[in-house]
Amino acid sequence: MRFHERALPRWLPWFLSVPAAPHVQADADSDAYVDLHTFQTVKAFEELRQTGVLEGSPRYWEPDFAEAYGWMKREMDCRLPTSGDGMVWMWAATTRRELLNSARRYRGEVLISVRLPRKQVLLSHFGDWHSVLNRTLLIRGDRDLPWPDWEARFDRSWDEWSERTSHCDQMSLASWPRPLREELERSWQSIFDPSAWVESYDGASWVPARHIQATTHRITLDAVTRAVRLL
Repeated sequence: MRFHERALPRWLPWFLSVPAAPHVQADADSDAYVDLHTFQTVKAFEELRQTGVLEGSPRYWEPDFAEAYGWMKREMDCRLPTSGDGMVWMWAATTRRELLNSARRYRGEVLISVRLPRKQVLLSHFGDWHSVLNRTLLIRGDRDLPWPDWEARFDRSWDEWSERTSHCDQMSLASWPRPLREELERSWQSIFDPSAWVESYDGASWVPARHIQATTHRITLDAVTRAVRLL
């Protein structure tokens, strides 16, 4: 049943509020619909109820990570058929434990579940996204390599990159030498590649990624399937 536009969110204790964790298939047909969850402030939810639309805005970006958000925004503009000034962040795949941990942190706010067309959503690896946030080279996992071989390759690549970019530490990314900046940003493309989505190595094989985030330019009220105020 769709969330009625005049309805208020249900009030539930945070530990009873979490629905099934989403698990979006990255290769889902572009015409398919996907279920997603997002934690939003009461103010944001009221904006959604009153206007029918919740859009992201650069004014909410954390200043320390504005470069990373700007890069993600440009990728969305290139990859999605929609447009907008900002981003709405959601969980596309995660664990129930992670949702519960988030619900505890967001007590007093609203957990919103939405169903959106797959083509309006950009999926990315949550853990590897931190390479973008921290302006570090993303050295992708390799399912075909045993962990010791991959770790040795990682160490070599990291040391070589650190030596070449040591003079850039205090510079804005826009001020980096262009070849280095382009090489760095090319490495970040892996966060969108499902073949590179691994979580860890368990001693025998690579573990598939469990935490996938989603970004979209906006969500509309008619896409909301559930809304819960977290006590």
